[in-house]
Amino acid sequence: MLDVLCRMMPRMLDSHGIGLIVHSALCGPEATLSQLREGGLKAAVMAREKVAFGPVMRERVNWLESAGLIEPGQRHEELVVIRADRTQS
Repeated sequence: MLDVLCRMMPRMLDSHGIGLIVHSALCGPEATLSQLREGGLKAAVMAREKVAFGPVMRERVNWLESAGLIEPGQRHEELVVIRADRTQS
């Protein structure tokens, strides 16, 4: 869904519109930034915050560890806020 949102966002924003995306750093914020920029938006990470896993992440701990996405015993993630600005009309 994140890839679809990144592709659609340039069409969703009015002239000088702003979009915000909050997601886990496990989702690859650099890929999100690249996709938004490829769509002609100015994009940057505005905030980062480490938080304890919520219920969804706790349910997936075994899979996340086996996939090498988190370290064994890791029970926190970094949330990232990305701002995308439409600077053209």
